[in-house]
Amino acid sequence: MYYSRTPITLDEAARLAPSILAADQHESRSDIYCYVPTRDILAGLMQEGFNIHGVTEAAVRNRSRNGFQKHLIRLRKEDNADAKEAPELVLINSHDGSSAFRLIAGLIRFACANGIILGNGWQDVRVKHTGDVLDNVIEGTFTVVDQFDESAEAVDRMKSVRLDREEQEVFARAAIPLRFNVESAADAPVTVDQVNYCRRRSDSGNDLWSTFNRVQENLVKGNLRTRSKDRYGRIRRNVTKEVKGIDQNVKLNRALFTLAEEMAKLKQ
Repeated sequence: MYYSRTPITLDEAARLAPSILAADQHESRSDIYCYVPTRDILAGLMQEGFNIHGVTEAAVRNRSRNGFQKHLIRLRKEDNADAKEAPELVLINSHDGSSAFRLIAGLIRFACANGIILGNGWQDVRVKHTGDVLDNVIEGTFTVVDQFDESAEAVDRMKSVRLDREEQEVFARAAIPLRFNVESAADAPVTVDQVNYCRRRSDSGNDLWSTFNRVQENLVKGNLRTRSKDRYGRIRRNVTKEVKGIDQNVKLNRALFTLAEEMAKLKQ
């Protein structure tokens, strides 16, 4: 994911993710598929005051789908530019049938450029590639935007919840299986202390919001040193990878935010 604090032009976004400018739908699509290029959606959103700040596209194994694949764009308005965090609109689309237009509420935390996506309890909007796609996407945008005030309230609740060291470890321990295919944190290649590690002073607080951001960044951005044994008992050293896949990143981010919301409820 390329992310910029200052707005990205449509041309710059297309250079980073050429699938945004796909001139037509993929050859595998049928006649009932309504092709609406992402660039037209972005142009409409920009007229509504949204600016592009983040962009990425999926890797493809089938070369014929290159230039048509799934892509994700993060947009926001500039009225929160001086805040520590700001709401964002997350747009996902493809031109090869791998994704409908999808709109999700997100947050950006400026201190670390963490791209957060709200949890599974928050409404997202899916628009199929049939009918009046452009108008339906623009309408769906406002469904998501209507949640922005509530998302700010959710963040404020997390900031007001204090966690002692043991509770921070409980949160990190519960988060680890969401990232790794393990039944419990004890089976993971990383430790609770690594996942709760503070990368910057601004994240050093003992509130739930700071804890969530430490855990989210460490699990999503990776680069955590690991040690494991192979079947011959030899020690293997490695580092965790960043979660770059669009679907995997969205799923993990939503699950982590949901976990934080549940922790807030327990502490009320």
